[in-house]
Parts: sequence; structure tokens; C-alpha cells
Amino acid sequence: MESEAAAATTAETQKYRMNFRVPDVTLNDVCLIVQGQKFYCLKHHLSHHSHYFKNIFFGQFQDKNKSEHVLENVESPETFHYFLELINGVSCLRGENVVDVLQLADFFIAEVALKRCKDFIKEELLTPKRRLFYLEIAMKHPFLDNLKEEILYNIRTPDDLAAILPDDIKQLDKDISNVLLEKSMTLMIPRVRGNVEERPPGYSLLHRANLTMKKNGMSSEERIRHLYHMLQRRPSNNS
Repeated sequence: MESEAAAATTAETQKYRMNFRVPDVTLNDVCLIVQGQKFYCLKHHLSHHSHYFKNIFFGQFQDKNKSEHVLENVESPETFHYFLELINGVSCLRGENVVDVLQLADFFIAEVALKRCKDFIKEELLTPKRRLFYLEIAMKHPFLDNLKEEILYNIRTPDDLAAILPDDIKQLDKDISNVLLEKSMTLMIPRVRGNVEERPPGYSLLHRANLTMKKNGMSSEERIRHLYHMLQRRPSNNS
């Protein structure tokens, strides 16, 4: 049902997409070309949102007065379309496009678009299961290291870890498994309150169990599953 609802939402959204493909001298004064596809835009509007375009249209470039500009460094016409919609106030961001749009906004030095992408991701992270989705993305893009660290930082308890894990832990790839395995270990790192080190109950057992499982050739996925269950069963540290 969820996938059908998502598909319906996407289809509905597609009907209201802005059209940048039709030239109209009353509405645009420049044509931007991405992978052969033309987008008709307004120089002042682009320059208001992007230092990159401001430099192209009103800087010291010799070809600033050209009516067409090829954007050699933009690979996806679809992502560029979303970027244009975003700076025109359209709510076009989705989980499947926000990272690409964010990367493009960063390249164009488009501060408002960049903030809208970050705010969208921040809102998405309020849903625990979406955190794993964005962690997987952040692992693939070095420029999202801060996002990766934020997600991991907010896994502070076994319940936090459980909230982001998929029902079938075998769905996790090796890199994600290793990161979550390491994080599961930090949940048992001794805390210092004042001058007193508090070593949570079960820490030594957990550490030894991890080393034993690793020695026996258990995969990261298997170790995460067993360590998580051990964390669930550990005695409370509040008493």
C-alpha cells in the first residue's frame, strides 16, 4: 500500500512540474543546455539565487552576453530541472533526489537551495527508518560526512540502534554493517561522571563476545544481530 501511495504522490507531482523547455522572450533571456537538453531561464533570477550564475552572466567572462550557455559540469538534466523548480519555490524534493539536488546547489553556490535541501533531510531524519536510508547515502558521498556523523551521533541507546535496523538485517551491505557494528560497541563504552568512570554492566562480556565471534569467522551482519540482542538483555544502569 505504501509503495502504491508513493507512486500516486509522485504521479500527481509530475502533473504540476514547471516547464522550462519552451522559449518565451517575455519570461526568459537565456538558454542553459544540459546534456543536449535546453532550459529557458531568466538571468537575474538565477543570479539572485546563485553566485555561480551571477559570475557567468554579470562577471568578467567574455561570453557573458551569449544567449546560450552549455553547463559542461552538470550531468543530469533531471536534477537540474529539480534545482530550477526549487529556486522557483516548488516543493519538489524527495528522498530519491534531494542528495543530487543538494550537490548541485553546492556547486552553484546557491545558499537558499542548499538550506532547503538540508532542512528537508533534517525533517526526514525525524523518522527513524529514514536514518538508515540517509546513512547509506552518506556513506557513498564524502561531502556528506557531516550527515553521517550526525546520524551516528544520535544513535545513543540500543533502542536507537534497533529503530533504524531493517527487519531483515541481511539487507545491510558490508560497509553499513561494519559502521553499525562499531557503533554498537560504543554503546557500551564506559562513561565518566565527575572523576568516576562508569563501566556499564556487560561491557567486558560484550567485548569478549565480539572478539570470539570475529575469530570464529562470523560476518559483520551476524555480529550486529548477536551484539544487539546482548545489548537488549544487558542490566539497566539506572539502578
